[in-house]
Order: sequence, then C-alpha cells, then structure tokens
Amino acid sequence: MSIELVHGKRFCEVLVATFKFFWASIILGNDPGRRSFTLSSRGASQSVPRSILHLHPVRSVSMCTAVRLTDKNNNLYVGRNLDWGVPFGETPLLVPADWTWQSRHIGAIATQSPIIGMGLLMKDMPLYFDAVNEAGLYCAGLSFAAGFAHYNDADPSKINVTSFEMPLWVCSEFTTVAQVKEAAQNLNITNDAFDPSLPTSDLHWFVADKDQSIVIEQTAEGLKIYDDGFDVLTNQPDFQFHCNNMRNYIHLDGDWTPERTMRNAHLTALGVGPSVMGLPGDPSAISRFVRVALLNASYPDQDDDADNITRLFKTLNAVSMVKGYCRQESGDFEYTIYTGGFDSTTGTYRYTTYDDPAYHTFSFADAASLSAPANLK
Repeated sequence: MSIELVHGKRFCEVLVATFKFFWASIILGNDPGRRSFTLSSRGASQSVPRSILHLHPVRSVSMCTAVRLTDKNNNLYVGRNLDWGVPFGETPLLVPADWTWQSRHIGAIATQSPIIGMGLLMKDMPLYFDAVNEAGLYCAGLSFAAGFAHYNDADPSKINVTSFEMPLWVCSEFTTVAQVKEAAQNLNITNDAFDPSLPTSDLHWFVADKDQSIVIEQTAEGLKIYDDGFDVLTNQPDFQFHCNNMRNYIHLDGDWTPERTMRNAHLTALGVGPSVMGLPGDPSAISRFVRVALLNASYPDQDDDADNITRLFKTLNAVSMVKGYCRQESGDFEYTIYTGGFDSTTGTYRYTTYDDPAYHTFSFADAASLSAPANLK
C-alpha cells in the first residue's frame, strides 16, 4: 500500500502513519511472507523493512468471538470481541442514509439507512469490524485463517463481493437475515485486496437480527451458509466442526449437582461447579466456542434493557483475552482490544476497551447530520 506523505511532515507523523498502515493491513489482509512495505512521497518511494519498525511476519491469527441474544419482547442484543496483539486505530464509524459507495464489482450501492459500528475509514471507504443498520441487521467479520478461507476470481454469474466490503454490503442492501440468506445463495467472495499491495483478509461472517443468526463461510469447497442455532461464533475451524464438537459437551448444564449414593458411600458436591467440570478454559477458538455457547444458552433470561446489556457484555467478557494469556509469534500478547454491542431497544452501540471498562455509546442519531462516512472521536 502506498501512503502519500506531505513534504515537511515530522518524522513522528510519518512513523504514526506507517504503524496505522500496518495495523490496518491486518484487517485488510496479512501475508506471512512479506518483509517490507512501500511508502511514497510524491512520486519517490522507499521500501520500509518490517525489522526497522520492529514488525514481524503475521503468522498469528486473531481470536474473536460474536454473540447474539434476544429478550422476551424479541429485542436484539448482539456484539463481539475484537482480539489482537496491538490496536488497529479502530473508532466508532458512522455512515449516513442515502450515501452511495462504489462496490468493487457490483458498482454503485446506496445505503438504505444509517449504519454504525466499529472500524477504520481508509480512502473514504468504511472498513467495518462489525456494523449494524437501523433495521437491526448486524454483520461482523471474524478471523477464519490457517488456510480455511478461500476466495475466488469474480464470476459474472454471481454476486461478487470482496471480503472487506461484506459488513458494509450486508448493512447497505438488506434489512433482515432472511434477505441476506436468500441473496447469499448466489454470493461469491472475491480475492480482491483493498489495495494492490495488500493480500486479502481471511474472514468468515456472523450475520444476525432479532429473529436468527447465520454464518457465512467460503472455503475451497465453496460458499456455505449455516443456520447458527447457538447464536455464537469464534474462529477456525469451520462452523460445522464447532457444531459437531458441541456434542462432546451435551452433559454440561450449569445446574446444582445433587447428592448421590455410590454403593454404601453417600456423596455431596464440594460446592458449585461440578456440573460444568470438563468445560474447556483455554483461549483457542474451539474452546471459546464451547464456553460461550454454553453460557449463552444457560444465562437466565433478563427482563429489562440494562440487564440484557449486562448479560451481553458479561457473556463476551467470559471469553475475553487478557495480556499474559496467549503470546503471538510477534511476541505481543493477544488481548481483547474492544468489546462492542448493539441494543435494538434504544438503537445504541456500546463498546468498552481493554484499558477502559466504562461504556462508550453512540447511536444512529449521531449519523443523522452526516453526508459522508465519518469516525466519531
């Protein structure tokens, strides 16, 4: 990717721009073999080795989790953790209604309603980690690396969408998961990168509304759409693996363990917890899926908005990453950069960060006066 530098900029500003590019490259794509990037200054280019910036080939893959739940009135609460070893420069990202953007293959697309979420704004293009529109349709991209994601050349007979366009495309074109599910029957995720100097990003997508959630994955076997009865998603392996693996844990229920007599020995539990002994606690995507699926199913129903917001964030916190827990190949400890959640009752998106557990909020009203996408800072 080429970053244009204005003559006279201080070195620190150049360095900041370089780091922002690198972190952005993780959402837009990463390449274990790349050793340098190119910066340009009005025609003059310079190769910047990773070693100079203390950067490393990206063989680590991010660990993310998404969750959906509803209350008794079918109001939607949905959100995700974004886990990585360094921040991306992500901020609240707002897109107004009736804003037209150029899809790489589809052409001009106009947003039907405001879109809010977390992401990056690069070259005037909203690049969402997760996004939701005013109808309550939510889409999040989660890492699907280690050779699982597979993208194709554009196919004239299909709807061709790039990986970096997916959340924006979903929230621009549709209002329900059912509509997305129908359109995705003819979907092709293309191998276009956001910038020619960047590879594609390896992702699968969690799409949710008040009625259901689905998972969209494209592997070497083709594009697959799964009904997600667990209403959760983590990372690789593929979703079908996670579904089959859950069969190993159907004995876990979280209930109080009753007394039991074994021959002539009468036993009582040592305390709470034996009914979930065997629940995996490591940070792998396989274990996190089991843990978050069980908690999402067993958490008691809540009546009011505040309690359901608490439920959503507590569920995501139960699978959050803490520094010191899991080191990436780069040497950085992976951690939960932000936890974000949408509440359809008030149309509010909340997020917390690793260093600040207080809720930061924004809503569709913040996009009402916009004529183009903007970061909310």
